[in-house]
Amino acid sequence: MVQLERLGALFRQRRLEKGLSQEEFSSMLGLSRTRISAIERGVPGQSSILAEVADALGLDLVALPRESAEAAVARSRADAVRARRRHLSRGSE
Repeated sequence: MVQLERLGALFRQRRLEKGLSQEEFSSMLGLSRTRISAIERGVPGQSSILAEVADALGLDLVALPRESAEAAVARSRADAVRARRRHLSRGSE
């Protein structure tokens, strides 16, 4: 569900960058404004049109969930630091 929320937030951000209201964007796609709202909030059950929404916003849906190499390295380093801290704190008990 977190992934849908992240995707919805990205869609909302891109829509706003394009200067479109939910009403204008939904009209472009032939969808209801409430459906666009649900997508932007990450409500499950909207996946059948995610590709269409991404395309309308100029986004590549396949590439969106992937982390950049830099982000993956940073996350990995942060995970390692947290694991080391947990290990060290257990040793001092």
